[in-house]
Amino acid sequence: MKRPVFFLLFLVACLAGHSQATDPQPEKKTRKFHVGVSYTYLSTDMKITSLTMHSVWQGQDFGTSEATGDELDDINSFVKRTGTVNGISLEAGMVLLSKPTTNFHIEGDLIAGIANSYTRIYNKNSGKEEQTFNSGLKKPFLGLKFDITYRFTPAWGLSLRPLFACTWGVTTDITDDIYPPAENFTETRTDDFFFTYHRSNLMATFTVKRFTVAIGPGFYLVQTNHKYKINRTNNESGYLLTDEFNSKLVSTAFIDGAIALEWRIIDLLTLTASGAFGADVTASAGLRCNF
Repeated sequence: MKRPVFFLLFLVACLAGHSQATDPQPEKKTRKFHVGVSYTYLSTDMKITSLTMHSVWQGQDFGTSEATGDELDDINSFVKRTGTVNGISLEAGMVLLSKPTTNFHIEGDLIAGIANSYTRIYNKNSGKEEQTFNSGLKKPFLGLKFDITYRFTPAWGLSLRPLFACTWGVTTDITDDIYPPAENFTETRTDDFFFTYHRSNLMATFTVKRFTVAIGPGFYLVQTNHKYKINRTNNESGYLLTDEFNSKLVSTAFIDGAIALEWRIIDLLTLTASGAFGADVTASAGLRCNF
């Protein structure tokens, strides 16, 4: 985390020094709309908050069992769960408010694309990877974000940047050493998941000419629901055994340090890059066309 922050502080200092010689130049023409492409990466440690198991073997329903709070605490003490999402998206947005009579500047963006969700479960006691769930880069990815900035001067401002994103689907690329394949059975495994990401960054912004740098704390919450089902059919009798595990997970941390850089290469093109670093890591980069 230290290197990106030091680099950003160095960059701000350089820009501030440069601004002593040249005042910030506002864009001559307001371009209200923009479209572009972006890449997003997120890796977060998670803890399990709810776990149920429902089994039906040979037509006999064994009911649903639910883990207690103490059992969940015990699981979280020795199991590390990591959720990783990679997304490629198209973004379309517009300026919602920007007038000479107000210091507020507000933009909003819709995000749509595809994502890969990868969940890894690691047993710290045994030192082994026990389960993985890999959706592949083919699940829907949707999001909505805003940039609400108050400009104290043409150079300095304060920005609130809320974001919501989600991806979901059914995963069949599963490895499982907790419930390994049984002999003399044909089986199918599916994981129906729903992943949500909420974030709000409160950032100080500094603009000089075509560059804007922002830095500040970020507050976030990651939530995932999994419905993992194993169907086993006996090759001789044809009996069907079904086990279903429903789990809910949340991120173990909720605050980090966020940085962002925006470079208006020309009036028509803007390059953006951002990241947040703490217990978890997220980063994104994009290129957009302004019109």
